[in-house]
Amino acid sequence: EINELSSQLSQELKIDSQSSLETLTKSVQLQPPQEPSKCDPAVRVFANVLRLCEMENRAIESGFGSTWSPLLSSTIMWFIGMFTNSYIYVDGTYYSPLAPIYTDLFIVNAPLQGSNWTMNFVINKVAWNMHKYHHDVDVVEESIRLFLDIVNVRNQKLPHIIELESFQNLIHMRDLQLDSKVKRNVYKGLIMATAAFQNVEQRQECLRHLLEPIGVRFDVIFGDRQLVHDTALREKILVVLDEMTGVAQGINGSTFPYVYSLMRERFRLLPEI
Repeated sequence: EINELSSQLSQELKIDSQSSLETLTKSVQLQPPQEPSKCDPAVRVFANVLRLCEMENRAIESGFGSTWSPLLSSTIMWFIGMFTNSYIYVDGTYYSPLAPIYTDLFIVNAPLQGSNWTMNFVINKVAWNMHKYHHDVDVVEESIRLFLDIVNVRNQKLPHIIELESFQNLIHMRDLQLDSKVKRNVYKGLIMATAAFQNVEQRQECLRHLLEPIGVRFDVIFGDRQLVHDTALREKILVVLDEMTGVAQGINGSTFPYVYSLMRERFRLLPEI
């Protein structure tokens, strides 16, 4: 029904693609678009949520985090997830026909590249939340849920997502101090995402970039195993085990052989740890 409404409004010249894109981009600049009434209704709702999202970012950055509701933050991420799953890199063949606004903005290689712009914003927001909200379970879990949806190997959008500049921000999430469950999911998602690389060398380079630091930390711990009763060392062991568990959860047929070749010796030593 939303698609049909958009098609009808386009035929009546009440909305247009350029105004819809401008409303979207102006929202995160907290600026009013020139013709908001000519924006597609569904895009306008999403733009309003992105405006709220940007207000949140600026409030937190300015030190007003205590006045902002974590429930609101997690609800924003839930809504963004619902929209991106349905509208971003949409399969135009599913609809008959797809409304002109969505064809111009949100299909793969759309003329106005609305999906690329939106997904860059969403990925950066996920990474930002992990940095700023790592202490708040609800916000982090909603952000991680969206992250795992984005990088799901069955997600046909993933090959386009890994080409975006913002994708590097997801990789940096591995360096954060996170709850053990969240840490596992971060590594699970990152390993899942590498399966989208069609080029084998690219895939292996990304896997090596993710796995070598774990291997180095594991080797240091194994070298200090006579201090196993030291609390600090035991905490390091648990962190590495969480990371390795996440890796194991994220591998599939295309990534398993290389992951195993890199980590085989560490797996062999696990019983001794």
